[in-house]
Amino acid sequence: MQYDIESHKECESHEVLCLATEIQNNRMESYSDQQLATLVREGDPDAFLELTSRYMTLIRAKAAPFHGTMLEADDLCQEGLLGLLDAVRNYREDGGASFRTYAGVCITNRIIMAYRWAAGRKTFR
Repeated sequence: MQYDIESHKECESHEVLCLATEIQNNRMESYSDQQLATLVREGDPDAFLELTSRYMTLIRAKAAPFHGTMLEADDLCQEGLLGLLDAVRNYREDGGASFRTYAGVCITNRIIMAYRWAAGRKTFR
């Protein structure tokens, strides 16, 4: 069997990239949700990935009552993620609510909006 130096370099490069991503993600774990929201507004995509991992359980829980309706579970989760993005864009610390509370409301509202839109489309067909 012949040793392929290019494959080795590619594999090594991939391992370095994975390690760098893991280090980046571990760095993000120590940030609060509010700090991550600020980083997302400043254009840091890794911060949104961290928020997404923190909030997917909540998004699934908020979407669960709407399963089996006009929308697929994946569509409901996508709407929940858009609600999380709305929360990131519009959250103000001086508003009196924690980011988690505000995000929960935004996620719920976005899912309900999508459900109502889908229900309205079904009615008019």
